[in-house]
Amino acid sequence: MHNGPRILCYSHDTYGLGHLRRNLLLAEHFSNACPKRPSILIATGSTRAGSFPMPPGTDTLKLPCITKRTDGSYAPRSLEGSLEEVLALRGRLLLAAVNAFQPHFLFVDHVPAGLLGELRETLHHVAGMPRRPFLCLGLRDIIDEKQRVLSEWQRDGVNEVLPLYDRIFVYGDGQLGSSAKELGLEERFPGKVIHTGYLARPRAVARADAFAPYQPRGTEMPRFPLGQAPVVLVTTGGGGDGHEVLRHYASFLESHTKPLPFHSLVVGGPLLSHRRTDELRLRFASMTHSVVFTDFVEDMDVRIANAAAVVCMAGYNTVSEVLAAGTPALLVPRDGPRLEQIQRANLMAARGSCRTARLAELSPQLLDAFLGDALSGHWKPSAPPNLAGRERVCAEMAALMEGAFSKTPAPVGGA
Repeated sequence: MHNGPRILCYSHDTYGLGHLRRNLLLAEHFSNACPKRPSILIATGSTRAGSFPMPPGTDTLKLPCITKRTDGSYAPRSLEGSLEEVLALRGRLLLAAVNAFQPHFLFVDHVPAGLLGELRETLHHVAGMPRRPFLCLGLRDIIDEKQRVLSEWQRDGVNEVLPLYDRIFVYGDGQLGSSAKELGLEERFPGKVIHTGYLARPRAVARADAFAPYQPRGTEMPRFPLGQAPVVLVTTGGGGDGHEVLRHYASFLESHTKPLPFHSLVVGGPLLSHRRTDELRLRFASMTHSVVFTDFVEDMDVRIANAAAVVCMAGYNTVSEVLAAGTPALLVPRDGPRLEQIQRANLMAARGSCRTARLAELSPQLLDAFLGDALSGHWKPSAPPNLAGRERVCAEMAALMEGAFSKTPAPVGGA
């Protein structure tokens, strides 16, 4: 019988890929680092859960999709019925998953009470179990502007469930500041709040096809010969709202009539609409410059590590991969509805780890200046902040399990 720990990860995933990718990154590390291989179930509302390779022992529980509108409100993505009905369905699925899977750990990403409070019933149920799972909350370095976080937490009943958590992991460097510090979580929950460092893999190694776009089976896509010219990587993460960054980069290339001394790999993102994907694909294809446009790569950390410069948005996962790679990067944060990316970009720019520009400032002249400095070596990023988040989380899990074993004889599976 399998006696490794069972881990249930919750990822509400209404917009973008960040929450799912963080859980997959942790699952990969748990699978490699635990002495007894864990069984990991990721409950996710993402439409792209099948786009990424699953670590050994990992599977997904697909929740009905809920999407976030541009004004920040939510609605069912596909199912007929009200938002309340779909939330209730998701809540029942999550409760059933806990009862059937019997996890030793429940990891909740970003939203302490679940999307619009959908996890409250499950959390209270878990807290009342005789041999309950350890409850772990994972928060980004920056959540959003303080008053907005407080308002949303009040709406969703977060304050009633925060005391139930055994650990509150903050995926950032405590010396740089964080939303958790701004919200006073360390004072409210002494001993439970841990700044783990950023979640990032070690720097990826170069390989011969590092600049080849992702190739669906049966298709042929152009490749950049490794070593012949530097590559500038342009990415907007999931791509749901990144089209304006890509359009600005296209305008930058079009402003040059002579060949540029670098290749461009532009990744639109799997959540970029079909209409905008087709528009940008045609626009880049019409250029005389060496540019490849693709909608998805599953090894973004490798592409970032092997690029000479990166132009990207300021989502948590992309920034973490940039920091791990040490690649010069220009961060172009989204303007809203959240201020998270703006705050993160400013934090990294003040440290010297990246440069930043708002979308309205992203002119051909600014890109010329950034790429000139980056490709010539006139500007290099400063040393990165703490990037040992995966290792710290795993160590804390082991400590929790060891503490449980010291109190009663083997109440849960082995670590």
